[in-house]
Amino acid sequence: MKWIIYQRGTIYPHAADMFLRGVLEYSEKLAGGFVSTLYINLGPKLFWSWRRADMMQLIKIILRKIGHPRKCRLHLHKLYYH
Repeated sequence: MKWIIYQRGTIYPHAADMFLRGVLEYSEKLAGGFVSTLYINLGPKLFWSWRRADMMQLIKIILRKIGHPRKCRLHLHKLYYH
């Protein structure tokens, strides 16, 4: 299983809590599916990753949702609402 991995400075879990809850709660409504994610702090470094296959599927879904100006406006309105 391939993962896309990003690395940066520490972001403590309580600081990312609302973002992570939003991804879990709204990803089905906004993007059509949940993307598996892995979040690890090792000392001063944060590693955040997504399964590559999930991200590629998510990209296809989002491109379909924003491929036409009207669809794009509707999708952005949903994002703003949530």
